[in-house]
Order: sequence, then C-alpha cells, then structure tokens
Amino acid sequence: MAAVTILAGTVLSLNNMFYQPQYARTDWRSAIQQIQASWQPGDLLLITPSQILPLAYYDDETIASLILPEEAAEMSLSLVDGGQRVWVIGNFANINKHGFPQDRNNAQASELADYTDWLSANLEQQAEFAYPGIRVFLYNHPDESDE
Repeated sequence: MAAVTILAGTVLSLNNMFYQPQYARTDWRSAIQQIQASWQPGDLLLITPSQILPLAYYDDETIASLILPEEAAEMSLSLVDGGQRVWVIGNFANINKHGFPQDRNNAQASELADYTDWLSANLEQQAEFAYPGIRVFLYNHPDESDE
C-alpha cells in the first residue's frame, strides 16, 4: 500500500513537471531565442545584474548591446532621440509565501518596473512574449516599424 501511495505521488509530480507550464522552470532559452530571432543592429537589451548569467549561457553573442539600470538612467534621452529599439526581460518572482506556481506567472515583481514605466510612456510597446516565469518586451518609436 505504501508503495502505491509513493508511486501515485511520483506520477502526479512528474506529470506536473512535464505537462503543466506553471510548474516549469523559467524558460530563459525560449526568451533569448526570441530576442535573437528578431534582433536588429542598434537594438538595446535592458537587463538587471541577475540576468547576466542566464544571458551569457544561452546567447550565442547575437545580442551585443546590453545596458544595466544604472546606465539606462543616463541614456534615457538618447533612447528617445536615437530611434533605438529596446528589449526588456521581465523576470517573474514568486511573491506568494507558499510558493504556489500559478502566482509566479501572474504577478510581476520586477527590478525594472521604473524603467518599463518610462519606456511605456516614451516609446510604443511593439511586442510582448510570454514564457514560464519570464516575459520579453520590445519597445520602439511609434513611427518606426517592427522588424
């Protein structure tokens, strides 16, 4: 009887891990592949220091222009005047104290919230891509075409 209980729990857990996206790991691979597929010369990627390692692991050096929040504050006016597209990777942190996986994909607790608010006010959001635990945003000038 104990073996059946353990087996049932294992099967349920494996099912959740492989077939329920809310339980999946943060999908850095797909997010970075999306950026690489649409990357254009002159594009910028706004990242936090905690995103440098996953980016270095999954990027094949297609993504060349990175800016950190400290640099973005100084570059804000040149982003508007320079006609550059700006990519932002928004991590979703699980802010629920119980760690419920559905909360990880619903509530964004981003270190870049101030910057994305500024980008939304000054540039047009061209695209948003959703992956488990992560979102990718593309901002462009309203008169510029995407891709």
